[in-house]
Amino acid sequence: MPEPAARSRGLLAMAIAHHSAGRWQQADELYGRVAGIDRRNHEVLHRWALVKEALGQHRAALQLLDKTIHLKPTAALAHCHRGFVLQDLGRRREAVASLERAVRLQPSLLDAIIGLGTVHAELDEVEAACAWFDRAVQIDPRAVDALLNKGLLLETHGRLDDAITAFDMALRVAPGDATILQRKASCLRQRGALSEALGICDRVLGARSDLAPVVFERGLILAESGEHERALTDFQRAADLHHVVPVCHYNSANCLAALDRLREAQAAYRQAIALQADYAEAFQNLGRVLLRLHQPDDALAAFDSAISIRPNNIVFLIDRADALLQLGRMEEALAGYDHAATTDQASADAFDRWGNALHAAGRYDEALARFDKALAIDPGHIHALVNLAGTLRVMGRYDEALARFADAIAIKPNFADAHADAAMCRLEAGDFATGWKMLEWRKETRRIVPRPRTFSQPQWLGDEDIDGKTLLIWADHGLGDTIQFARYVPYLAARGARVILEVQPSLTGLLARMTGAFEMIAAGGALPDFDLHCPMMSLPLAFKTTLDTIPADIPYLRADGARVAAWHERLVSLPGLKVGLVWAGNPQFSVDRHRSIPLGQLAPLGAVRGVSLVSLQIGTAGRDARDPATGLTLCDWTAELHDFDDTAALVAALDLVISVDTAAVHLAGALGKTVWMPNRYDTCWRWLRDRDDSPWYPTLRLFRQTRPGDSSDVIARIRDALEDRASGRAPTPACVR
Repeated sequence: MPEPAARSRGLLAMAIAHHSAGRWQQADELYGRVAGIDRRNHEVLHRWALVKEALGQHRAALQLLDKTIHLKPTAALAHCHRGFVLQDLGRRREAVASLERAVRLQPSLLDAIIGLGTVHAELDEVEAACAWFDRAVQIDPRAVDALLNKGLLLETHGRLDDAITAFDMALRVAPGDATILQRKASCLRQRGALSEALGICDRVLGARSDLAPVVFERGLILAESGEHERALTDFQRAADLHHVVPVCHYNSANCLAALDRLREAQAAYRQAIALQADYAEAFQNLGRVLLRLHQPDDALAAFDSAISIRPNNIVFLIDRADALLQLGRMEEALAGYDHAATTDQASADAFDRWGNALHAAGRYDEALARFDKALAIDPGHIHALVNLAGTLRVMGRYDEALARFADAIAIKPNFADAHADAAMCRLEAGDFATGWKMLEWRKETRRIVPRPRTFSQPQWLGDEDIDGKTLLIWADHGLGDTIQFARYVPYLAARGARVILEVQPSLTGLLARMTGAFEMIAAGGALPDFDLHCPMMSLPLAFKTTLDTIPADIPYLRADGARVAAWHERLVSLPGLKVGLVWAGNPQFSVDRHRSIPLGQLAPLGAVRGVSLVSLQIGTAGRDARDPATGLTLCDWTAELHDFDDTAALVAALDLVISVDTAAVHLAGALGKTVWMPNRYDTCWRWLRDRDDSPWYPTLRLFRQTRPGDSSDVIARIRDALEDRASGRAPTPACVR
């Protein structure tokens, strides 16, 4: 048999070969056999420790390094590697001591010096870490790892300019290094230099298109640039390349949400969560999408999941309160905002959103106090300024409201919400000259116009002669808005324009009977050629409408005569006044909780003698008409009403319509039918302030709440008016012609 020394050398050579080739298990076994023969060979023990570390056996590696150092206390590299093992074990202070010992033994040992930088970085000791990285560069100006790690540390701490300087130094050593270029692009993106950052990524990917981190970074840059479709492609490509796949799905979902592809966004967030169960941000944004999908119960569950992962995250707590608010659980929502503000008393957002909830509850003075607190924390909080102004507007303090809107606009001149809300404040106060102009900002705010629409043809705003021109007039808001502003169409034809009128499909039959020559198109259909266009809500501006010049030639809509006659025949059997009733609007509308009234609260109207109530209520709320628990008896033919033309015929055959603020009010008013509207305290701008009539509809009578959220006094006043009308004490309004 060979001598032990010779056998040891042979085994060691084999162990080193396996070690060099990354065959850790074989190397581990062979080093163990060598160490069994020569127990005091510190080099073997050191090598064996490195293999143990590679196998993830950190404690075994540490024991072997301790034996190595015991045999040779001056082995600087062993102290260095011991520091790395301690770092992996999370024992960072001990790691610093070992690495410093290595540097004392060998002052130019770059691995130990750079290691000290990384450990201090993990300890969040930025200046100490940078000092060690700088020392490495002083020893070797080509120490790219030191420059890269310094840049990464500075980027993490938001010192973007310093980080870019470090990356630029690294790039002078390694000009084409994709990792360094990607990190520089990341810093530029975070600094807002999106074009420069995109250029770097494009150049890198032009040379090699499969670099997943760079593809991902370009996706982030494109997303922040608003190019969500292109960003989505990059995130999907990065996921295909197996780069941080949960994060790719998360960012894809963010893009889909920005594109209003909410169902797809929901699925992508759930994909991210399926791959990373503790992905708190994915749960949070899933909740926000679910709120937009009007699924507040599911949203609440998503926010609860996010909070279970990060219990004191202030944004998660605020979002959870938002879900409770959408669920109508007002007291719980207010408690949630209170909890968020208590958790972080320096959170202006928490106080702002708390103020919004108090506004929604009609507790305006308390809302003002919360907005003031938010602005005391952050005087430049533009959302708090706009929300404060909105509350002042509801309180009728218009001058103060307009001053706060102006403050927000001064801070952010292109803040569309502030301009649009200020416009509605001015319109409500009767300042039409300024209000209509400012209302053009509505097109820039997704809150008011979710899907902006653009044309290559110019918009007409009244200044250009339209005689002989083809003018597209298109519905840009809700059904009620379309009915209200359709009154301008005949005047366009009278000016010599060839008018194309594009409206919601449910309105085409009714509006087709307006006077004036025009071509009717249902929204979504192909458009013919045209010269100019104008959205319907811009028509008052184009006509320079004032309070005194509102076109009120009522009726400007007419129901189908044969259908009206048919309804008269059916209604003749009903005793007394025939009164149409609408008690609820679209529940997805943000202020619906303020305008809709539970049908049961209208029971006093059913007790008025000489009145027959007819349901005009569509949607899910219409089912209440058949619920005897409401205490009302209603005739319900709504199953026969398929569009507004059907509804108009029934309305025209009635004596009176009572409706909350929905399209039914506009329909009745445009038909010249007497209509009474229970109006919420925070009235819509179009109904002006402190009026019980409307210059838009001469047959409309408004009954505004005297207390926010309390319709009892409104219902009592309507009941009294209805009794007078039914008994003949009130004169029957003349039909408007």
